[in-house]
Amino acid sequence: YTCSKCGEGYHDSFKKPAKAGVCDACGGTDFTRRADDNRETVVARLDAYHRQTAPILPHYKAQGSLHSVDGMADIDVVAGQIDAVLAKVG
Repeated sequence: YTCSKCGEGYHDSFKKPAKAGVCDACGGTDFTRRADDNRETVVARLDAYHRQTAPILPHYKAQGSLHSVDGMADIDVVAGQIDAVLAKVG
């Protein structure tokens, strides 16, 4: 969710405002959430991934065209992994 006043981003579990209901950046108290930020949307997106994307991954892996990056790593590590892949294929 984001602060309606300045756009600062927050997360229900991983990045809450220091003071509940008050934006750390500007002190605003009005927050908005994307309309599609809900369980049903996540379930639909995961279903589409498993039906449409996952089945083609072995094809690209066999060609040597599939490159994996650990998206759960620290942002600097992810960026380094992406840069390394781009340097290899570029």
